[in-house]
Amino acid sequence: MKKIIPLSQTHPDSLKQWNFKKNTDIKPTDVSAGSHKKVWWKCKKEHEWEAVIYSRSYVGCPRCKESKGELSVQRFLNANKINYKGQWTFSDCINKQSLPFDFAVLDKCNMIMCLIEFDGEFHYRPMIGEERLQYIQHNDKIKDDYCKANNIPLIRIPYWDFKNIDSTLTERLTELGVLSLALS
Repeated sequence: MKKIIPLSQTHPDSLKQWNFKKNTDIKPTDVSAGSHKKVWWKCKKEHEWEAVIYSRSYVGCPRCKESKGELSVQRFLNANKINYKGQWTFSDCINKQSLPFDFAVLDKCNMIMCLIEFDGEFHYRPMIGEERLQYIQHNDKIKDDYCKANNIPLIRIPYWDFKNIDSTLTERLTELGVLSLALS
């Protein structure tokens, strides 16, 4: 029998949100990070929700809308002293309402150098329903078309590249000259 490496060892940060009161029949030492078992979680704001263990590597609290991907991008931008604004909108990039981009990377004059989007699993799979998936993908296409029409570089990072966020951003932001400007 294959020995599992417990979640408590591979992802000790997950213990901060493990809901010990509701998960009475299972412990983080009993499951691996790749488990499809549904368990209860609790964020620092005391929100409780049920989610499969493997999804926790890129999805945070649904009430806080805390995307681990977005947090990882934000940590990278801060660590590299890159000027940016979160949830950037344009008055003419809309679908009933303005469509926010996760991050706008700005130069020293606050002009946009590029936009960054971290696309969670719900951008690719009907996790909330097929209709919602189509709506999200339609909005993504509007954003893609907007960036092309306005010659704005857009960096899209899909959820399956979560572990490569730093290397992807290093490569793309270097190509765009952003990292060399941030370091000067």
